[in-house]
Amino acid sequence: MEKMIKTALLFMTLPIGASIAMANESKIAELESQLNALADYVESQSVAPSKTSLGGYGEMHYNNRQNGSNELDFHRFVLFVEHTFSDRIKFYSELELEHAIAGSGQVGAIELEQAFLQLDQNFGSIKVGMFLMPVGIVNETHEPSTFYGTERNPIEKYIIPTTWREGGVMYSANSLHGLSWDVAVHSGLNTTTSVRAGRQGVANAVADTVAYTGRLQYTGLAGLTVSASINQQEDMDQQTGGLGAATLVEGHVIYQLADIKLTALFSNWRIENGVDTQGSVLEASYRPSSSWGVFVRQNIWDDTGAGDKVQYDVGANYWPHEDVVFKFDVQQQNTLAGNQDGFNMGLGYQF
Repeated sequence: MEKMIKTALLFMTLPIGASIAMANESKIAELESQLNALADYVESQSVAPSKTSLGGYGEMHYNNRQNGSNELDFHRFVLFVEHTFSDRIKFYSELELEHAIAGSGQVGAIELEQAFLQLDQNFGSIKVGMFLMPVGIVNETHEPSTFYGTERNPIEKYIIPTTWREGGVMYSANSLHGLSWDVAVHSGLNTTTSVRAGRQGVANAVADTVAYTGRLQYTGLAGLTVSASINQQEDMDQQTGGLGAATLVEGHVIYQLADIKLTALFSNWRIENGVDTQGSVLEASYRPSSSWGVFVRQNIWDDTGAGDKVQYDVGANYWPHEDVVFKFDVQQQNTLAGNQDGFNMGLGYQF
């Protein structure tokens, strides 16, 4: 009798267990459906990474010099805009306001310094548009937190006319052994006076002749950069019977050994029917921490044929953040350079 009762109870519980299992499966299925719906909603509300990015830099200077006026100047305010069309097509631009106020009768100017498409290929990259010339150290990399001294050195102002940009096409590539090269065909200078005055800024630029630039650079050893550039102008003043052809040769070496950095740069213009100009920079800096560093620099140049202009600079940079810098330096010039001895202070940032 007892056996019969147990058997009956077993058969009675089977439907109950099956019902419980079916109920659990139904709840699990419902929960999965709710989680999937929640995931779809979250995904629909998430913001896709922007294809357009914004950056920039700025710097303000105070100059206190003998035989010259004392000035406080927000020298540059610059905005970068970059847009990614695809993995292989990108756009880069740089818009600059110089000296705070631009307009009729004002000392400032609004300038487009870069605006080019970069087409990345397996064999290198191609820039088309307005781009910076691959010459010197400061012309391409001139954010204030990247160099010593309140002002840019005079050689990369008067001999290499930084910031120097042209319109055209440039091909760039590099190897696995630290060797890179750039070749460009672009608009040329147009000047009858100084090299710096010949920059046309790709603004209705006279383009009766073209110019060519090439650079070879080696960074295969830790701490060492060796670079050489050549620029060929078919006609320096874009007119028959004028200054004629001109060639710029520039080379520089940068060596970083622990906290010490040594820099040497030389540049020379040979102008067919004009005055050859040349200049050199020697700089040594010591940066024992990421927050501060000191430097000394010698600048020698001749941009008129009257003799060597000489300027010495010594000073310090303080970086409270890697992209924010405060600067102080003392300068001394000979008579040909203007005899403007004094000191300079500045602040700068980039983002």
